Amino acid sequence: MGWPKEKQLTDDELVIRRVKKQRSKLFGCVPGAHQQMGFLPIEVSDQIATFATDGKKILVNRLFAESINDHNIRGIIIHESLHIGLKHHIRLVIWMKRCGLSKEDAHEIWNTGADYVINGMLKSSENYDKDFTLPDNVLWDEIYSTCGWPVEKICNDLLRKGWKPKPKTNRPPGSGGDPTSNDPTDNGCGEILVPEELQGDSEEARGAREKEEQDINNRVAEAAMLEKQIGNGKGGMFDKIFKSTGKTAPSDHIRYFLKKHFSHVRSYKRPNKRFLHRQIYLPGKIKTPHTLYACIDSSASMGRDEFETCRKNLVKWAKDLGLSKIRIAYVDSVIHMNTKTNKPWYDIDLKNGTGADAMELDICGGGGTSFDPIFDYLAK
Repeated sequence: MGWPKEKQLTDDELVIRRVKKQRSKLFGCVPGAHQQMGFLPIEVSDQIATFATDGKKILVNRLFAESINDHNIRGIIIHESLHIGLKHHIRLVIWMKRCGLSKEDAHEIWNTGADYVINGMLKSSENYDKDFTLPDNVLWDEIYSTCGWPVEKICNDLLRKGWKPKPKTNRPPGSGGDPTSNDPTDNGCGEILVPEELQGDSEEARGAREKEEQDINNRVAEAAMLEKQIGNGKGGMFDKIFKSTGKTAPSDHIRYFLKKHFSHVRSYKRPNKRFLHRQIYLPGKIKTPHTLYACIDSSASMGRDEFETCRKNLVKWAKDLGLSKIRIAYVDSVIHMNTKTNKPWYDIDLKNGTGADAMELDICGGGGTSFDPIFDYLAK
């Protein structure tokens, strides 16, 4: 009696097996990327030109995958992991609302700008050409790939210089270009797709984006920790992402600062279970109630609209961070003391962020603008 014959794999199955094999090799050389992409399902699709991801799965064009070598596949998987780590699919939705372009055109220029950023990061990595490479015709620009600009600024600059979308006849069904083209502007090497539930401006879509962003922040933090623990992956790309703010708006700088200090409190007392089966001990997250101290300008230049903007930011941060309490001081030329405590702080008690929507601010003050009183009080 002979051994049963091995099942004959289809062309699609062979491509998936090859991509999985190259992805597994990233654990030893670029562990942060493996952490981001190692557990995502891989599917073959003719609706994209090269590779693509929506943060939930990896899509592969079979013809394109068959045309590149193994080191290219590794490079593209890292490329896609950086799309996720930099939250390009979430940021695209926000930028799309103010760019004035159609959905298709905004997606096209955004993928171009994002590829400039990511390919610049990859080609400047110490282990580029050693552990991974990118296909010869990837998008790269002497300015945009080296200047350190965020994607938003690159796309705005491209529009200022007269960027125009490609004729729609050059695009196959879906969102890609021509997988056999030698023109890098036809397709790049890996797209970022936006899941349907993250699109739009409904309360559900905003909530889904906030949940997705928090999940990615946690995954990036774990990827950065894994890079340090293993001591490989000289590019340290996820450590750089973890340490960076990623955006330029002042409110976003504050938001990322708060997330960095509130959301990633970790301890070896609770090891991260995700890596224990590999005998890798990383600290796990610790649930700790937090209090945020905030000072609001209560001068005459602050109207109801400005106060409402402050309230919305506090609500957003309270939900993101699961805050238990916010202590607010209202300051203009003087501190408006709380008459009940004779201290600057007006306490807003929250239930780990769940009571944030009911938050109300007291509109008081109306004097001149000065930040000295609160800093003088703290100094004393």
